[in-house]
Amino acid sequence: MRHKHWLMGAACVVLLAGSTLAQDQPRRPQGGFGFGRGGAGGELQILNMAEVQKELGVTDDQKTKITEALAGVQQAGGGFNFRELQNLSQEERQKKMEELRAKMEGATKKATEAINGVLDAKQKERFAQLRLQRQGIASLSTPAVAEKLGLTQEQKDKIAKLGEDRRAAFGAGGGFNPNATDEERRAAREKAQKATQKYETDMAAVLTADQKASWEKMLGAKFDFPQQRGGFGAGRPGAAGGPGAGGGERRRPPPTTDKTDR
Repeated sequence: MRHKHWLMGAACVVLLAGSTLAQDQPRRPQGGFGFGRGGAGGELQILNMAEVQKELGVTDDQKTKITEALAGVQQAGGGFNFRELQNLSQEERQKKMEELRAKMEGATKKATEAINGVLDAKQKERFAQLRLQRQGIASLSTPAVAEKLGLTQEQKDKIAKLGEDRRAAFGAGGGFNPNATDEERRAAREKAQKATQKYETDMAAVLTADQKASWEKMLGAKFDFPQQRGGFGAGRPGAAGGPGAGGGERRRPPPTTDKTDR
């Protein structure tokens, strides 16, 4: 049973590679278990949700093209045998995961270009909002969001430092131990949830009041994502293995405090 949980966890790591749609984003950090968002292709995969398709007003013809585009991302990781990772050293495992992550990122980039050609301007605008809601406060570290909010270099440095601290808190592989007991995994989940809450609070505190207002506007009208059923970390933000590993509704960032109104 432990091996089964570990394999599912390992799959989550690499299937979170890539998450852009008409937005420049930096390469995802190494070793971060669950630092991406729900499934192959990152936020692109929310286009598979019937609720999201309805929200965007996707036509049947668009659905077909979107499905074809996302299939390429899923196929990119389909031939990887995660069981081979069990007997490798941490360094060898990390190398294998990086290779697959790079493959997934290439497939995601191709899918992104295809989807950009499928959605109309209004759909892209709303989809961008849904992606930000799904991604959460971590998107402040992306160049496009930082530029739109007018973050200063000092703010960018603080955000980068918070990201580094977050990753360091989990260590290599996101702190996931394939030989952990159920009790140890529960403890890891609690640690991840607390770390995520602190990360979100600290990230929001970097913003000024005006920037926070602009951020809320970028998120658009609140959308309730459907809870994922079954699977590793389904339906729980910050589920086993690290922050944001599971599906389910993404929390909007906490409000800034008076001290940031500068």
